[in-house]
Amino acid sequence: MKNLVILLVLLFSGSILAQESSISLPTIPKFRIGIHAGATGSNVTVDFNNLKDLPKQGWGYQAGLVTQYNLMNWFRFNGNLDFVQKRFVIPDRLPSKQDIKEKLDVLGNMFRFNFDTEFLPFRNFGIHLGPYMSYWQMGKAILTKSGDNIPTQVEEYEIIPATGDVDANDLAQQVMVVNPWDFGITGGLSYDMTPELALDVKYEIGLADLNKLAQDLKGSSLFKFDDSGGHSGTYPSINFRTLSVSLTYWIK
Repeated sequence: MKNLVILLVLLFSGSILAQESSISLPTIPKFRIGIHAGATGSNVTVDFNNLKDLPKQGWGYQAGLVTQYNLMNWFRFNGNLDFVQKRFVIPDRLPSKQDIKEKLDVLGNMFRFNFDTEFLPFRNFGIHLGPYMSYWQMGKAILTKSGDNIPTQVEEYEIIPATGDVDANDLAQQVMVVNPWDFGITGGLSYDMTPELALDVKYEIGLADLNKLAQDLKGSSLFKFDDSGGHSGTYPSINFRTLSVSLTYWIK
């Protein structure tokens, strides 16, 4: 009797295991397209020794299309085309002038293309690395001047992308220019919450100088700093640093 009970238990367990092994996990197609949206936290690095107050991070958003090609179960290619808003604040453009403070609040809208490789060391978890390139479409800057001896003044400027052949004398008074092209490296992590939904966190390191055009257009430069107390000013190298968090929905 005892042996019969053991035999029945083994047969029942074996049937359960067989049923479980026959259940197939959801398969991810070789190629798929999705949409995603999320938030961006942007800042800049400024190559300027006398800058006492470091630039402050500002928040924006991003939204766009995503494509993915699954080469293997542990290796993928991803491509993004996004509309991105980046924002940051430079607390003081005139660190050498103790009685005057120029706060610059910058908001930039750009189109960005992202291509990265994704490694999956664990199921559903991905590690991303690859280049990005963006084009600064438009933006605005709010310049707030304050000091002990002057009333607070607020000026709004339009930011336009420009090439090196633009003449500063032809620009309107309330216009600033910026280097339109930005490129750099993106790295981050992703998690496949479901076969249709994924969460990712990425960090961009910009390698292009936003202040590149300042040498030719000093009168209209977006990032003019004064370290001598005079009117000439200096034009240091400025690069983006951006953290993004987004949610992706795979359409097919």
